[in-house]
Amino acid sequence: MRKSTIFKEDQQTCRWAARIDDFAKWARREGPPLNTRLLGTIGIVSSPMLLIQGVRSGFDLSTPDRVDAALGLVFLVGWAYSVVALRVLRATGTGRTGAVVLAVQAAGLSLAASQQVQDFMLQEQKPENTLYQIANLAWPVSVLLMLVAGGLTASAGRFTGWRRWAPSLCGLALPLLLAAIAVGRRQIGMILFGVYTTLAWALLGLAVRTTPNSISVTTGLEGRSDPSD
Repeated sequence: MRKSTIFKEDQQTCRWAARIDDFAKWARREGPPLNTRLLGTIGIVSSPMLLIQGVRSGFDLSTPDRVDAALGLVFLVGWAYSVVALRVLRATGTGRTGAVVLAVQAAGLSLAASQQVQDFMLQEQKPENTLYQIANLAWPVSVLLMLVAGGLTASAGRFTGWRRWAPSLCGLALPLLLAAIAVGRRQIGMILFGVYTTLAWALLGLAVRTTPNSISVTTGLEGRSDPSD
């Protein structure tokens, strides 16, 4: 009986050792560890959320309800996944500048997401705390920061064709909205903003989804110049 028990324990130990060995091989493999096709797909699916949000509210989000807050959060999650994919694919270059810009972008999206969470939980009363005000500011700043990420993406040359301009198109959403408001067309601007964000963020997701996921994060980058440094 004791020999049988020891034998079973040895078998279990061997199975765990094999799993650990498999994980070690996976961790050492070349290529990005994340599925950028999946990240891009999520970005595409989440892209119409601001348009849906606007249609629901008549493009008046002065008093967002829980559904509006949830839709905004889904949009931000998809946006964040696309930003992660940009980093995995080294779209902004292999140097420190591109990495820092995308890290700041991710932090801004996290702050913006905290506003949606507060709107969802405190819909009866609009929060006035400092975090909420910072989170509210993080939305437009994050959009404008896409212009910086877009410039780095275009100059790095790791995205080809129309893909290299996709981040910049996202960054233009806010300037176009402000231009419409400036000429007294706020309602039209809000409608166009919803349509534009759907198209631009879908293109961003499509860009990362259709870019070959073959750039190694540990090897294969030596000897390549990076204009972002």
